[in-house]
Amino acid sequence: MEAKENRLKRLEDGSPVEIVETLLNSIDNGINREINAAASVNAWDLVFTGIHSTAVTIGTGFFSASPLTAFTQFLSTFMDGPEAGGDFSAVAGELHGWRQVLVHRWLSKRGYEFGFDLQQTAGWRRDDATVWVNPELYCQAYRAAFAAGGPMWHWQDLFSSEEAEAVKARLLAQYHR
Repeated sequence: MEAKENRLKRLEDGSPVEIVETLLNSIDNGINREINAAASVNAWDLVFTGIHSTAVTIGTGFFSASPLTAFTQFLSTFMDGPEAGGDFSAVAGELHGWRQVLVHRWLSKRGYEFGFDLQQTAGWRRDDATVWVNPELYCQAYRAAFAAGGPMWHWQDLFSSEEAEAVKARLLAQYHR
């Protein structure tokens, strides 16, 4: 493992590419492998919380916003697709709320307002007061973001040079926390 002091110097002295791609590569080679392993055994709550954690980490670094806003922007920028229910950002609040239940509360009335449905062909759908998400399709959209040539690897297209420096500053601030 790289020495802490060496990594900090590399991240501080390097261009924004250095810190952003260190983050993206570490996520892709680390937690994404765990997300894939969880998906292979249908451990959808683990998949869901893993995707949410990376989305908020990247989103707050890239977009400098509240966790929910950053999560929404991550979904719309990297995961939303044209297929039915592929616009996950449209239900970002519900997805974020369910993550809060999984991580902090477990028992919640939100269990009646959110659920997984592996049989549906849409990424998500609303049925009365309940949002149903197909976690397999949600995971596929996330994997597509990180696939070779996927939108995650074209992050520089989103930012001017000045904005990329701001991304670097936000990621360094996260690193120091």
